[in-house]
Amino acid sequence: MLSTRSLRGALAALPVTLLMTAASSNATAQTFEPVPALSFTTVSGGANPLPQVVTIASTAAQFLVSATPSTSTGGDWLQVTPSGTECCDTPEAVLVSVNAASLAAGTYNGQIVFAEWSSGTPSMTVPVSLIVAPAGGTYFGDVAGQASFSLVPGGAPPSQTVQIGNGGTGTLKWTVTATTSDGGSWLTVPVKTGTAPSMVSVGISVPQLPGGGSTAGTFVGQLLFKTTGSAVTVPVSVTVGSSVFTQVNPIELTMPAGGSGPLPQVLSIATTGSGFYLARQPIPVRAATGCRSRLPVRNAATRPRPSRSASSTPLRWRWGPIPGRLFSPSGPTIQWP
Repeated sequence: MLSTRSLRGALAALPVTLLMTAASSNATAQTFEPVPALSFTTVSGGANPLPQVVTIASTAAQFLVSATPSTSTGGDWLQVTPSGTECCDTPEAVLVSVNAASLAAGTYNGQIVFAEWSSGTPSMTVPVSLIVAPAGGTYFGDVAGQASFSLVPGGAPPSQTVQIGNGGTGTLKWTVTATTSDGGSWLTVPVKTGTAPSMVSVGISVPQLPGGGSTAGTFVGQLLFKTTGSAVTVPVSVTVGSSVFTQVNPIELTMPAGGSGPLPQVLSIATTGSGFYLARQPIPVRAATGCRSRLPVRNAATRPRPSRSASSTPLRWRWGPIPGRLFSPSGPTIQWP
């Protein structure tokens, strides 16, 4: 039997390996999909430009987000909906709008800070610029607030068109640059230059998406249109998943000036997988004449409805700006011109 002194000596001679591992950090696992800077253009004394819809997504696990807009010049002309602490849950479609009613001609700068709630890490700052053009020049007219695509793994969404118009006088020649948050070349624009008015085709190269289009998630890109003294951005989002919205073809409504409104059109909103609840919430939008109007949303739900236990937070539906767009801020997203 070993004495206490012998036992201590034997234990002291035993080799010991200390294994040190890096603790996993929830903050490092949660990272924003980068969102490029946003640009708005309007004319001095004119109507406000159409809002833009920005998709706030995570590269990994979902998390709650706070959104805080601020401006460095011109006062409180920048608005975000929803905003505040714990306003959003990735992925979320956020409506960014500007109010230039009291602003003189010039360039104004602001930003939107998105941060994980409640630690504040990670965070992302999206710069926002507003160009108020002097009356009588050329500037971009109403441009769609977002182009969104959805597909099942291995699928291929149809192309969409973005209308580029001249809100002023003279000739507006434009260029467009496509970028993506992950650096991939999946956002395609066949025609890079043109003269307004133009219909610009926008498509998705599925093989260039992460995983060749087989990886589920929400991916973010942007189109930047430029002309002399004016610029405007069109955010782009692509959702890949087994249960996403089926894309809806563009619709058009025509009416005579000063006449009665056109008859309603019926849209079938469907999903590629199981159905889910949809909530509706119209928001005021600007018509082509610059007036304010509300577009009604009726029967906004997919079929079949799931059981309550299978549903997530109800989606808040909004009619987007004319050119008309209906979007869902949380969960799957669909828009059409």
